[in-house]
Amino acid sequence: MHTAQAMAQSFSLANMVPQAPKNNQQVWRELEEATRAIVTKQKNDMYVVTGPVFTTKKGLGSIGKNRVLVPNAFYKALLVKSNGTYGCVGFYCENVAGKKSLEQYAMTIDQLEEITGIDFFHKLTDDVENSIEGAYNPRTWGLKKNKKKR
Repeated sequence: MHTAQAMAQSFSLANMVPQAPKNNQQVWRELEEATRAIVTKQKNDMYVVTGPVFTTKKGLGSIGKNRVLVPNAFYKALLVKSNGTYGCVGFYCENVAGKKSLEQYAMTIDQLEEITGIDFFHKLTDDVENSIEGAYNPRTWGLKKNKKKR
């Protein structure tokens, strides 16, 4: 829900993690802009789950006097429901400067769940979850077909 309170909460320090500047200014910015465009275009129920990934205990190290850990990567999982039909896509982006196109970070939710260990849309019925999490339609998300296998 887009409210002043929701917007203020999204800018809370609890909702921030250190990010490589070029990552933030390039691919992550593009992904955030694409997500906002999808939400605006879809005008349906949409769920967005975003977070950091620590592949090592210390991540990429720490910053500041409070030694805030820097994550190794970030993920975004998108789920849309339109006329009773669901679609989903995942994105995984290492916390480094990247020059790949956004499509090259896209993957199925099954792939993203395997990498992160998170069951993103576990409240869906098993038949819906099983039917949508193993594939995504690039056109639904405004992406080109990703030919690179992961």
